[in-house]
Amino acid sequence: MSPSTVISMQDVSIAHPRSPERPFLSGINWSVEPGDCWVIAGLQSSGKSRVLETAAGLHPFLDGRIQILGQVLGEHEGDQLLDLRRRIGFVFDGTGRLFPSLTVLENIVLPWCYQHNLTPIDALDEVEPLVQHLDLEQFLMTYPTRLSRGWAHRVAMARAMVLRPELLLIDNPFSGLDPAHNRWWREFMEALISGHPWFSNEPVTVVIASDELQPVLSIGNQFVLIQDGHWEILGDRQAIESDHSTLIQDLLHIRT
Repeated sequence: MSPSTVISMQDVSIAHPRSPERPFLSGINWSVEPGDCWVIAGLQSSGKSRVLETAAGLHPFLDGRIQILGQVLGEHEGDQLLDLRRRIGFVFDGTGRLFPSLTVLENIVLPWCYQHNLTPIDALDEVEPLVQHLDLEQFLMTYPTRLSRGWAHRVAMARAMVLRPELLLIDNPFSGLDPAHNRWWREFMEALISGHPWFSNEPVTVVIASDELQPVLSIGNQFVLIQDGHWEILGDRQAIESDHSTLIQDLLHIRT
């Protein structure tokens, strides 16, 4: 493992969401290097979200060793774990778990206000370029319940990016999108992994969980499949395109 490795999981077992004493996924061996874009593919409820949440320190694991951004999970508590989480941006599935009582602006700048002890209006001066990158200016005073799924997920993305994290974990960004939002996400994700202005044009390390492979095929550089509780590293895009197994074809939506 390189000293700069972003995620390292060695023989990891992840707890079942409803029975924390028994494993949901086992035998995870995985390394994510700086600038990688990994795609975790699998059917719904296969465990993709649990892997992302475990990497963010939000979900327990039963066995093995996990090191994220140089810190070993389970060895640090309190402020040290909070510091680690600030270095990770997480975009939840669906409408992104936005706070419905806060405006779009307040949701986006919440981490920034907490970190820098600023009001939302003061924080807007600092994060306005990010708001513009995501085309969210028109929604700043809107409440999340009035947004479509596509726009809500984009607000969640802005909130995840606001502190310029070193690692972005994105859960199902293409689920339920219309063609316009789908195209925007593809272009935005490509900009993230090649170097986005918000990150000083430096590539960001990204992990995407996805129920389907077609939208992320041109984005990811490494792919892993979760099937029946097993973790299988597939390789690069060429490996996906040459894999004719039933599940891969289903996830690509090209099975006949």
